[in-house]
Amino acid sequence: MIFCGLDLAVKKEDVLVKIIDVNLYHKIIKIFECKDLIKLVNEIMDCDVLAIDSPFSLSIGYRSVDKEMIKEGFRVFPPNFIKDLVKKNLNLLDLLKEKGFKGSIVETHPRSSEKASKIDREMIMRVINHPLSRDEADAFLCALTAIAFKKRISKMFKAEDGEIHILSDQAFSLLNQFVNKKIIIERFRC
Repeated sequence: MIFCGLDLAVKKEDVLVKIIDVNLYHKIIKIFECKDLIKLVNEIMDCDVLAIDSPFSLSIGYRSVDKEMIKEGFRVFPPNFIKDLVKKNLNLLDLLKEKGFKGSIVETHPRSSEKASKIDREMIMRVINHPLSRDEADAFLCALTAIAFKKRISKMFKAEDGEIHILSDQAFSLLNQFVNKKIIIERFRC
């Protein structure tokens, strides 16, 4: 299976992390930095689950689902505060639909995943034995959330206006899949 995490950006390059389970002993991590949305869509098409760090809808002020996260102590931005990012995400979702994307797509928030799971950038870099930028670590957390979603161990916040999945305290088991494995890390620009 291929699990993908996407850290969308407005002024910088988007970062996509693909975690590919080759077998029990071997994993491939592909890191893409993309400026071109069409090329990014092409890289996403083979993902089984895609977790995106961006709201899936616009609203004036906080959505009800955002308020649910805030009640639990997580800090999120209202979608209208990051309107350009949300519009880019909505465009991406439309392009994926047009191209016939067959996988699951979930909204996530890597900072909240980091807080809930206690898995941070330093820990990820130690486990995979490879340096990551903050954006790459966020995309990696998104990809871990995609795995958690598939395994039904993500923490879900749901309201009438959306659904957000983050890592739970069970996420260490997901990170442990990378311990003592042959990990191949490939980097691409698109």
